[in-house]
Amino acid sequence: MIFSLEALQAKYGDGLLLHYGEADERKLIVIDGGPSGVFKAALLPRLQALQKEHGGKLPIELLMVSHLDDDHIRGVLDFAKALDGEESMRSSFDVKALWLNTFEDTVGTGKPVPSEVAPASLDGHLAAVIASVPQGQSLRDLSRKLGWSVNEGFDGLVTVPDDGGVERDFGPLRLTVIGPRKAELEKLREEWEVEVANLQEKPEEAAKIAEYLDNSVYNLSSIVCLAEFGKGDEQKRMLLTGDARGDKILLGLKEAGLLDDGPLEIDLLKMPHHGSSRNLEPEFFKQIKAKTMVISANGKFDNPDVETLKMIAETRKGEDFTLYLTNSHYEGKMGPEIEKALEKLAKDGPGKIAFRPDDALSLRVDLLDPLP
Repeated sequence: MIFSLEALQAKYGDGLLLHYGEADERKLIVIDGGPSGVFKAALLPRLQALQKEHGGKLPIELLMVSHLDDDHIRGVLDFAKALDGEESMRSSFDVKALWLNTFEDTVGTGKPVPSEVAPASLDGHLAAVIASVPQGQSLRDLSRKLGWSVNEGFDGLVTVPDDGGVERDFGPLRLTVIGPRKAELEKLREEWEVEVANLQEKPEEAAKIAEYLDNSVYNLSSIVCLAEFGKGDEQKRMLLTGDARGDKILLGLKEAGLLDDGPLEIDLLKMPHHGSSRNLEPEFFKQIKAKTMVISANGKFDNPDVETLKMIAETRKGEDFTLYLTNSHYEGKMGPEIEKALEKLAKDGPGKIAFRPDDALSLRVDLLDPLP
């Protein structure tokens, strides 16, 4: 039986492939597609290799966009455009369902992003934040054109009630969605109205709107789910977090009853927000005990944050785990400090460190039988 997570070389973003099922009939879920360039460099070649191995049209049970940030949605949008424009792509891949929370649905029918907030007026990161609003619209429109099922079984958005999670089965795999919670999105909608009303007459403060989108609208609306495969002693679990805040993840787990018996013990944690300490507190690692953790980052925007690596070392003392990273070398001003912190963690423990090989399209964590 296969239950494996591949983390693509998605630069500073996320691009994940979740494999599950019998070895000769395994199924695939794609979660996020990384920023510009990742589709052609990593996602498409890997999907083409899987399609060739599968023979015939490769089914994709679910295509999930955890949230609208460019470094998550761009590769998925590029994939949809390729499917729309090339007959050879449509004959190679069969996307059965899409989970996508668009900006308009997330903030309701209130005030849009002011037209004055143009990408040209912002730095690279904040421009990408603004650009992901129409990216969500484009992906939604393309999904309809391609005949995909969008957010089926949910009331519009992929959300959960305030008092529990929502379970969805994909064959032998169960996904329990624990976030975003409806109450949090309602509060977010109210705050968005106020935020834009205060800033829309001040184009010179456009960056504040972009930062609010990045830190609040996108991250708080991240789809978070627990993936479970197998039964009894053979059951394995992964927690997939997008860029959600750690405190919101813990609240979702608590409301779903997943912390009733103490800390949640899981086999794999996809680290929130590329290991940014803005999203995490030590309590997060005390309440979620993962045998393996995966961080997708390359040093851009200072991720993974050195402070996060220190939290892991401090809270997981004496415990056995493996930290997987999509890169061993990091760019940016904090790159040398990140590498130094990882060297210390590898030398002193706790746990072990593993990196994606420099020449590989992805790193892979096999929780059951190795992926062929």
